[in-house]
Amino acid sequence: MELSYNHDPRFTEWVVRKGLLESPFVFIDVGVQGGIHPRWLHLGPSLRVYGFDPLEETIGPLTRLNLPNHTYQAIALGDADGERDFFVPGESFPRLHFFRARPSRIRCAWRSTLRSNWQGIQTRRVPMRKLDTLLAEGAIPPADFIKIDCEGFEPAVLKVPATF
Repeated sequence: MELSYNHDPRFTEWVVRKGLLESPFVFIDVGVQGGIHPRWLHLGPSLRVYGFDPLEETIGPLTRLNLPNHTYQAIALGDADGERDFFVPGESFPRLHFFRARPSRIRCAWRSTLRSNWQGIQTRRVPMRKLDTLLAEGAIPPADFIKIDCEGFEPAVLKVPATF
């Protein structure tokens, strides 16, 4: 049982049912592999989802669900606009993927101990965009909540350019 997930959020459902939200609730999910957590579905028609993952095979099934107000894109989010090499481990960890050929020892020590876990890594070139760019282009609205799960690449997703 996850302690932070209320399976029966009566207040949230009441707020949505009464139309008390002044604007839609915008949820951005970076690393949406597998879809959004059910906790967000209680927002019903007020929820706007923008999900990102660099792998088309993780985005395709979500797109085919054709959920209203859900937009999924097969792009990576990071600290640059363009393309980047992306590493997908073999069968040992089919749901994990990284921007480094081998994740840091600290972050993934339990996975990196066996050499066989890193055989068969595929390198793919994937499109990458910055959150700031997507916002400036109007591709995404300002977010109410951003979930980021991208295997140690979170600082790059949140990197803000220096302004002087």
